[in-house]
Amino acid sequence: MIHVNHQKGFTLVELMLAMSFVTLLLMAITVTVIQLTNIYTKGLTMRAVAQSGQAVTQDIRRSIESSPPLDIGSMGEGGQNFQPIVAVGGEVSNADGGRLCTGSYSYIWNNGKALADPVNKYADSDDIIRLVKVIDNGSLYCADPARLVDKSTSIEMLSSGDRELAIQSFGIKQVATSPDSGQALYLISLEVGTNDQEALDREVSLTSIDTSCRPPVDDVKLDDYCAVNKFEFTAKAGNVGGI
Repeated sequence: MIHVNHQKGFTLVELMLAMSFVTLLLMAITVTVIQLTNIYTKGLTMRAVAQSGQAVTQDIRRSIESSPPLDIGSMGEGGQNFQPIVAVGGEVSNADGGRLCTGSYSYIWNNGKALADPVNKYADSDDIIRLVKVIDNGSLYCADPARLVDKSTSIEMLSSGDRELAIQSFGIKQVATSPDSGQALYLISLEVGTNDQEALDREVSLTSIDTSCRPPVDDVKLDDYCAVNKFEFTAKAGNVGGI
């Protein structure tokens, strides 16, 4: 007696269709995860730039507001309290670093484009200066722009970290003065951002520098780890009780 097995299984076509569906589903999940990761990475980068920039601007404002009026020169060329520093063959409008001296503290930095060959250096260390705050009674670092920085009296204000933050540009100008009160109002503009130079565009004019992240090119996402913020703020020097 012959027994016939009437159980049915999947045909080859059905198995192929099921595998194709699973493959498409996995691909969709992978693309979604990658996009979410990119958004998360971009968010972390933007937050790091924003937090660092805000901390820097608040610190500089406090120092200026506790100082006497500053001599910052004219046309961006600097004065006794402000020294843009340019590498050989460079231009003041596109400085490679600078120094801002407020009487008690000085801020010394190398712009991002100059970190590979910095114009401001430590006297006793090969560490790279990004932006340091230095104890400097008498503004000695601006009186001698070539003076090397004493690392023991300085605080690094921009940690390199995994975002490689740097000052991209720095400018200051006097917008008002009051001879009667001995006060002066300054507008400070600085760009803080990540420092992958291949991912950045710089537009330089006689009055300003605008740095931005390049858009994706050839499906290469350059801006997930790129962010630049421009911070503009005012600070009034010569306040009552100032240094």
